[in-house]
Amino acid sequence: MLKRTWEATPAALQAELVAELSRLMEIDGRSPLYEGFPMATKITELALIGIRHP
Repeated sequence: MLKRTWEATPAALQAELVAELSRLMEIDGRSPLYEGFPMATKITELALIGIRHP
């Protein structure tokens, strides 16, 4: 389900979401994410949490 949800998201929106999550993590003092970090999975999980817990 996560993979289909991410794949159904337009590429421009995917790029915006990745950039915003990266920015927020860096503001929080986190180091840059490692190569291969499952960003799409994390973004989709956050979206699903938001749907289930509005």
